[in-house]
Amino acid sequence: MSKTGIDYGKISNVIEECLRKIPKTEYVHLPNVLSEKGQTRFFILSTDEFVIIDFLDDEEAKRISDLKEKNYFPFPGFIKPKTIEMSAAFRFEKVKYAFLKGCSINNMFSFSLGKDSTIIIQDHKQLIKTKELKEYSYTIKLAYLISFGDEITQSTLYDVVKDLMLESFRTGGIDLA
Repeated sequence: MSKTGIDYGKISNVIEECLRKIPKTEYVHLPNVLSEKGQTRFFILSTDEFVIIDFLDDEEAKRISDLKEKNYFPFPGFIKPKTIEMSAAFRFEKVKYAFLKGCSINNMFSFSLGKDSTIIIQDHKQLIKTKELKEYSYTIKLAYLISFGDEITQSTLYDVVKDLMLESFRTGGIDLA
């Protein structure tokens, strides 16, 4: 259970349940990060405003671990804090199943989040310059970004994660409906 009351174990169960439904012959349609090494790894970050589920390869796992050890936010430049007056590449509010693939964002925030949005992010490159990290870049292979609001709440989150995963699979050509 997270500090925000989100049950990470329940999210993990939803993810594993969705992945078990995919026939092995269909794994070729999944992003590599979901089908490599036979085990899917992910990192979940939740705040009062959003949840990020980032699917990890070895490089991404090490990057997040290194930033967490230094007490840094594991996704620098990814989400614009509401307290900062600065533009972002994308603004989402009340958007369902947005799909962004292959974006490269340099020296600005990637996302400004409003309420009730779900975003599938694939092969996203982020480059940001900060005082602490200097020039810092990373690539998110696959992540789900979910913002809370009137429709998406802590109690509906687990169904939203399931629906988002199924939509992500459909985008890749796998329909489990």
